[in-house]
Amino acid sequence: MPPSDESVPALQRARHEIEQIDRALVLLVAARLEAAGSAIRIRTETGGRVTDPVQEELVLARARVWAEQAGVPPWLVETIFRATVKAGKERFVSRPAERLPKQAGSPIPVREP
Repeated sequence: MPPSDESVPALQRARHEIEQIDRALVLLVAARLEAAGSAIRIRTETGGRVTDPVQEELVLARARVWAEQAGVPPWLVETIFRATVKAGKERFVSRPAERLPKQAGSPIPVREP
């Protein structure tokens, strides 16, 4: 009978590494949403709209290039970036507090699991 997944140390280490990477991804998404909220706030304060199609296309094109350079499927990275851009706009519109200026050096609000 083969050993259970939990009894294979190499598998446990690999899963732990994946867990750490997943956590880092979540923190990066939180930081990205925070930065996007600041950009949207600045843009709207200066008469711009929440949505900036030209900038969004630049972001997606840059992400596709980075994906190709990293050997990651560009469609995957584009899907992630489109979802992140959309979430940033939805978060800004649905959360009035996002429209307030942020204090320099304020920490990114991340809830611990």
